[in-house]
Amino acid sequence: MVCLTEEQRVLLLECFHRSANTDTSAHANVWKKRSYAPMYIYSDEMKTVYNEVRTKYPNHTIAFDVIFESDGKMIDWHVDHESLGPFHVPNRWRAIKNNDFISIHFNLTPNGGSLMTLDSFPILSYICFTCIVYTGIFSTYHRVLTYIIAAMSVFAKVFDNTPGRGNEFDNTRLHAVTGGDPRTSYVLRLVRNG
Repeated sequence: MVCLTEEQRVLLLECFHRSANTDTSAHANVWKKRSYAPMYIYSDEMKTVYNEVRTKYPNHTIAFDVIFESDGKMIDWHVDHESLGPFHVPNRWRAIKNNDFISIHFNLTPNGGSLMTLDSFPILSYICFTCIVYTGIFSTYHRVLTYIIAAMSVFAKVFDNTPGRGNEFDNTRLHAVTGGDPRTSYVLRLVRNG
């Protein structure tokens, strides 16, 4: 498991709060503030994390990072489409099946809710991915689908939300975040080489 040191965690929070390069409009119902691809992962202070991720995932490349702040409410079941960055996904099923996209999610603040994943249901992830591609994330169609997915929540893996602990998951598969205190998160986005 990849973890941030306390110094790295504090540094990321300070950089985010000082940054003028933030977006407050993207998915305002989810994020209060977001900095997309600030590339903190390439700083000297983050070199140990960078090296650990490169060693652990030799078949993937760190594409970019994201840091965001939310009010702590639950983020419903979804898969990432819009936030895959510049990557066109010609075969969604293959991307899901092969774990082409990986995220490492770090809570930077305490009690900020827990990441949950439903890795065991790739076909449901594919259906959700297709719904989001054609109708948009958190659209009426997507919200109806989340009611069905919620019944499967008993099978979810719930991750530790300790600040600085890296939770690794495939962000093209179903995931959600439980409610909690207002939180700031740092996420590394990896893409399979080639």
